[in-house]
Amino acid sequence: MIGRDGTAVTDLAAVVMVETGRVRITRVTGMYGAMHLTDGKADVSFLEAGPWLELEVRGDMAAAPLVEFLARTVKTEPVSQLIAGIRDPEGTAQTTLRLVGPLDHAEKITFAGGEITARQVSLNHAALPERLTGLQGRFVLAGGSTQFEQVIGHVGGTAVQVQGMITGGTTSLFQDFLIRTRGDASQLVRLFRSTAIEPGLLAGTLSSAVTLSGSTKKPQIRGSLVFDEAKVVLGSLEKPIGAHATVEFDGILPPRSGVTLERLELVLPRIHIPAKGTMHLGDRFMINMAVTMRSLSVSSFPEWVSKAGLEAGNLDVSLDIKGKGTDWKAWRVTGWMGMTNGLMVVNGVDGHLQDLYARVRFARNEIDLKRLSFKLQGSDLTVEAMVRNWLVKPTITGKIESNQLDLSLVIPKGGRSPIREFLETLAATSQVTMSAAVASGHYRHMKFAGLSARINIQDGVLDIDRLSGASIHGHVAGRLVVRLPPKAPAESDLSFRVTGVEFDDLLRLTNTQVHGVSGEARLSGVLRGHGRNPHGIYPSLNGKVEVLLENGRILKSNERAIWKSSAC
Repeated sequence: MIGRDGTAVTDLAAVVMVETGRVRITRVTGMYGAMHLTDGKADVSFLEAGPWLELEVRGDMAAAPLVEFLARTVKTEPVSQLIAGIRDPEGTAQTTLRLVGPLDHAEKITFAGGEITARQVSLNHAALPERLTGLQGRFVLAGGSTQFEQVIGHVGGTAVQVQGMITGGTTSLFQDFLIRTRGDASQLVRLFRSTAIEPGLLAGTLSSAVTLSGSTKKPQIRGSLVFDEAKVVLGSLEKPIGAHATVEFDGILPPRSGVTLERLELVLPRIHIPAKGTMHLGDRFMINMAVTMRSLSVSSFPEWVSKAGLEAGNLDVSLDIKGKGTDWKAWRVTGWMGMTNGLMVVNGVDGHLQDLYARVRFARNEIDLKRLSFKLQGSDLTVEAMVRNWLVKPTITGKIESNQLDLSLVIPKGGRSPIREFLETLAATSQVTMSAAVASGHYRHMKFAGLSARINIQDGVLDIDRLSGASIHGHVAGRLVVRLPPKAPAESDLSFRVTGVEFDDLLRLTNTQVHGVSGEARLSGVLRGHGRNPHGIYPSLNGKVEVLLENGRILKSNERAIWKSSAC
């Protein structure tokens, strides 16, 4: 019987050599508990305090009794905790054990270290979602330390490799401790056990490398997740398999559970996006991080990143993100974003938006659009707005200004366009009140000055009222109400009054060929139309228009002319 637990030694055979002051023993065979001894050696030294034994034996041992033996003898944390979590081990291991102690007090002979070479061991563990299989590698135990050498295995379809050392002593440390994984992305997500990672977020193959250092009670971690062979879906953003993307991170493993990250960096082929602060992954999710980017070129983004029509420009970002739980709408986002020298294409709009400038400030439940300005085909537009309660039902107030505007540019062309869809979304989800002012405007050949209006959007309706302005010789006033049902044709009501319009200009608007008539026209009317006609809204117009010609002249003509003071 050897050791405190009184492990039995049976069927012992050995070669014993007696020398002066000591006894040497070699070729040890037999059984040491459940360990089948294939070789071994020992020295017995006769000291003043009594005979001292140093024994080293090698042999094969089944996984279950080996785990029981290690649980009794290894006291270094977290190795002892790691062993304590093992359940239902199977397989065998080639084992070398070193025992030392006083031979005349066998119960004081203790485990001094050893080497374990695992051979296709499998086991369940409290920290793993699936059974660990195919475990191979070498474990060296010496002086309270444990060295992992080329330890490999599989958790489900994920390959795991571990290498490095956990030291013993009063302060246990990780030294060059590296964990590599490669496998099915969805299985790796389960390894993290984080509610922040939603099902369907990842598909394909994901690789990771994590280095642990410092105290085993609160180790530092540094690593990377490589998404090159994985598909990532975040809302409308989809990274395809084959596109390069890596997330690098630093952080700590708290004493309780989970992972606390202190630095994250998204590494794409031409850009790096860093974030610093804290993010806790585990049973509870918490984020308190800052994202800062300066003069990031839009053209640097990979093709799979949606740029919403942006072709060029420099992006500046400074955001602080704080929150608990995985519902991002409940997080607090503050900071600002800016765009300079932007160039953008919008479907349904001819030409590029040039000199695009934007600056947006985020403050808790508000978005302050400090300025959005651009130029398009000689026209310019500037928008300032405040968006409140933007996560629930946004309330938007602000102003739109232009020094020079071609009014035909703001009229959507085609059946559906991003402008129409944007207006539908606003009308269905938001309450908008904006003032509009155009210093100088024109529609085709007609020119206007000092145009102004109030724009209201809510409950599925776009209402442009208090529309007024000056024409060359008169005045323009009116109101336009457009009902915007989602994914359905719009319906509109227009009431207007126009004075001082050259009769010839009016005819050119309607493409009517009448010669020899001149003068100024005064118009007023009410029209209703819809977009259900495949030829556009013009054929659907119905209502009443009164036209009065003032100071008119009709040249002699062979054509027959019929004039009325009003027309319907």
